[in-house]
Amino acid sequence: NQVSIPYSLRPTALQRATPHHPWLDVFPFPCMRDNLIQAGDDLDDDELCHDLTAFWDTRSSNATLLVWGTPWDPKNWEVTEEFAKKWGVFLRGCPEILRSTNSWRARRGERPLVWERIFASIDI
Repeated sequence: NQVSIPYSLRPTALQRATPHHPWLDVFPFPCMRDNLIQAGDDLDDDELCHDLTAFWDTRSSNATLLVWGTPWDPKNWEVTEEFAKKWGVFLRGCPEILRSTNSWRARRGERPLVWERIFASIDI
């Protein structure tokens, strides 16, 4: 029953229509999920998965996502600057994760990420 699914995790039309790996459905950002699904075979899902689970791996990666609370609440997610630079193409059109990231940075007294600069550095 879709009523019990948090709004942020409800499937998009693209998710319903396009076969994709189910682990992409865990992100509480509909636009990000669609961006990942649209990438198809161009998405290096092994590399993305490594970056998301880098804390369990001996290889070093600073391109990570941080979740500071319940994972279905978009306000609890933060991308590192390295993640934004490496995977920013999948963040385009996803203002919730951009606002949340800078909110968490502000709480720590860090400067906000300047998204225009990050997106300008991405080769598309």
